[in-house]
Amino acid sequence: MSVSLTACGNGHSLPRAPSEDAEVRDPDSPPDENESPELEDPAEPDDPTDGDTTGEDPQPDDPTDGETTGEDPQPDDPTDGDTTGEDPQPEDPNDGDTTGEDPQPGDPTDGDTTGEDPQPGDPSDGDTTGGDQQPVEPNPTAVLPADRSTLWKPGLTAVGGIPADGDARRPASIYLPSGNPYGGFSVDPALGNGSTDAASAIQAALNAAGNQASEASRRIVYLKAGTYNIRSQSLNVPSYVTLRGQGTRGTSATRLLKAAGSQTSVINLGHLWIKNTTPVDVTADVPRGATRVTVARNPGYQVGEMIFIDQLVDPERVGSWWNPINQANSNGAERGWYSRQNRPTGQVLEIAAIDGNALTFSTPVRLPYFTSNQAQVVRFAGGDQGGPMVPVKKWSGVENLYVAGGEQGNIAFYAAAYSWAKDVESERSNGSSIAFESTFRCEARDSFFHSTANPTPGGGGYGIDLRNYASDNLIENNISWNFNKVITMRGAGPGNVIAYNYFEDGWGRDYPTIPEVGLNASHYATPHYTLFEGNQAFNISGDAYWGNSIYNVYFRNHATGRRRSFPPLQLRDEVTRRFVEVPEWHLSCRYIGNVLGSSDMSSAPQSGFVYEGRPPWNWNPVPMWAIGVEHNAGRQGQDARVVATTLRNGNFDYVSRRIVWDPAIGEHALPASLYLSSKPAFFGDRPWPWVMPEDEANTTRILPARERFDRLMSQ
Repeated sequence: MSVSLTACGNGHSLPRAPSEDAEVRDPDSPPDENESPELEDPAEPDDPTDGDTTGEDPQPDDPTDGETTGEDPQPDDPTDGDTTGEDPQPEDPNDGDTTGEDPQPGDPTDGDTTGEDPQPGDPSDGDTTGGDQQPVEPNPTAVLPADRSTLWKPGLTAVGGIPADGDARRPASIYLPSGNPYGGFSVDPALGNGSTDAASAIQAALNAAGNQASEASRRIVYLKAGTYNIRSQSLNVPSYVTLRGQGTRGTSATRLLKAAGSQTSVINLGHLWIKNTTPVDVTADVPRGATRVTVARNPGYQVGEMIFIDQLVDPERVGSWWNPINQANSNGAERGWYSRQNRPTGQVLEIAAIDGNALTFSTPVRLPYFTSNQAQVVRFAGGDQGGPMVPVKKWSGVENLYVAGGEQGNIAFYAAAYSWAKDVESERSNGSSIAFESTFRCEARDSFFHSTANPTPGGGGYGIDLRNYASDNLIENNISWNFNKVITMRGAGPGNVIAYNYFEDGWGRDYPTIPEVGLNASHYATPHYTLFEGNQAFNISGDAYWGNSIYNVYFRNHATGRRRSFPPLQLRDEVTRRFVEVPEWHLSCRYIGNVLGSSDMSSAPQSGFVYEGRPPWNWNPVPMWAIGVEHNAGRQGQDARVVATTLRNGNFDYVSRRIVWDPAIGEHALPASLYLSSKPAFFGDRPWPWVMPEDEANTTRILPARERFDRLMSQ
C-alpha cells in the first residue's frame, strides 16, 4: 500500500534579529545577506531540555574540564592568518572491525587485509576491487530531481579502490631495514612492550620508507602485534606509505597508545598545520557543474595538484548562511575556524589540465562561484600563511591497527588525497576520533570508532569529522558509537558519501536524557551535496548553531528513533526524541527511500507516535517527521522555507505503515544505490539493498556494520 503526500508550505520567513548567546563568547550580528530561501536553521537554545543538544559546541563551558581541543581548533598563534583550522581533530580508528566479514589474510604481505577486495581479471585496468564498488551517476530524471543531484564518485572507488599490495599500477612491499634484523617487520618488535616510547623508532621507519616510496613502488611499515607507546610525538605517514599492523583485537592486535598529557594526536596523514598560499582571483563566474575555471594569473600550477576554490558568504544566490543569533559577525574568529574567513562554501579540486590561466579539474564544481563574491583559487602552503606551495600527501594508508588516547584526536588526514584508514579501531580520543580536513578522495572503511574520553560539546567528543572544504571522500562500512556527536561535517565541501555505517548512542555528559544529533551534515556552515546512503542511526537530524547546510541527500537509511544505550552507558530518551528532524535554514535537502521506526518500536516514556510534528515542539507524541524546527533562543516556530524546499519521496514509516510518495514525482522505482553499480563485497551473501521501503512486510534486512558491532560487544 502507498500514499501520496501533498507538499505543503510555500512561505518565506524573515531572518531574526541577533541576540547575545550566553554559551558563546563575543557573538556577532548577522550578515546583511542572511535572508535567503536557501538558508537553514538558526540553531539551538541554551536550555538543554529544549532539544538543543549541540548548541554550545564550539566553546567548552569549563576550560579545566580536560577538553583540550575546544570545539574550534584554534591555531597556536591566532594572528598567523591560518584560516584552515590548525588543530584538526584526528579520527578515531577504534571501530572494532577486526573480524566480521573482513578476515585477516594468512599472508600479511599480500595486501589483502580485509578479504573484501578481490582482484579483477585484468590487473592492468586499475580495478582493484573486482568491480563490486564501481560508482555510477545518479539518474536525475527518476526519483531525484536534476537540480538536487550530483555525481558521487567518492574516495578511492573513483580510481579502482584501495590498491592491493600486488596492484599493477601501485604495487607495495614491506620496508625492511638493512639485513632484515626484525624478521620481516619494519620496527623492532621488542618496542611493543607497552612501556618503551616507540614513537621515534616508528617515525624513523616511516621516514626511511617514504624516502624509498613512489607511486610505482609503495612501501609498508609493518608492525608486529604488541602495545607501542607513542609518547614523544605524533606519527606522520608520508606519501605512498602504509602503516600496517597485524590486527585490532586479541593476541594479534597491534596497539598504538598515547599517554595522558601528551596533548597530541596519534597518527597524522598529510601536512600538520596546513596553511594557504596567496589566493588568486577567479576572473569569470563559474556555473554549477563546470570543470574549468579561469584565474587572473598562473603562479605555477601543476597537473595533479590539489587546490581549493571558495567565496564569500552568499545567502541569496548560493545559500550559504551564518546563524544570526549565535554566530559572530563577519570579522569574528568563528567564521575562520573551518573555512577561510567568512567563506563557508568551498571545494577541494584536483587539476587535470592547464591551459595558460585556465584550469580543468577532474571533478565538477558543485555550487556556482561568483566574482562578485570574490571567488578565489588557493593552493596549500606548509610554512607561514601565504608561503610557498607544498604538494598534498597522496596514497598514504593506515591499516589493521588499534589506536587510543590521542588528545588532539586519534587519526587525522590534513590536505591529503587518495589516502585511507582501513580496519582500524580507535577509542578514548579527546578530539575527533578520525578527521578529514581539506582532503580529496580519501576514505575510512571497515573500522570501529568509539568511546570518547570527553562526551561534551566543544569539539572534544566527536566521532567522524569532515571539515574545511573536504570533498569527495568516502566513509563506508564503519561503526561510530559512544560520542557526543557521532559525525560532524564542519564546513565540509561537496561530493562526500557516508554509506552503510552504524551510528549509535550520541549523548552528552550533562544531558544523558536528550538524544544528540545522529545522521547529519551540520555543525558549521554550509556542508552541501553530501550523500547519506544505507546507514542506520538513532535519528536523522542536524543543527544550525553556527550555520546551515544545503542540498544533502538521505537515501535508503534506517532511523530507529531510539538510542540503544549499550552498556556501560545509561541513557534514556526523555526529551526531543524524534526520527527525522529538519532544522530551520536546512534547505533543499531530500529524503528518499528511508525507513522510519520498526514494527516493534515502543513509545515509552512518551505517550505515543505521530506522523508529523507541529509547533510548538514538545516532542510528545514522538514525531516521525519534524520539518523546519525553530528552537533557537526558545523559539517554537516553523521555517516555511524549509517546509517548501524539503523533498520527501518513497519513505516508509511505522505510524502510517505505508510508503509515502511525492505526487509531483511520477517515478516510483527506487534505484539500489546512488553511487554503486552493484552489491558491495562486504555484504557477502546478505541481501542488498538492506533498506527496502518498497517491501512493506520486510522493510529492513541486515546491515553488516550493525551486525559486526553486536558481535564485537558480545565478546
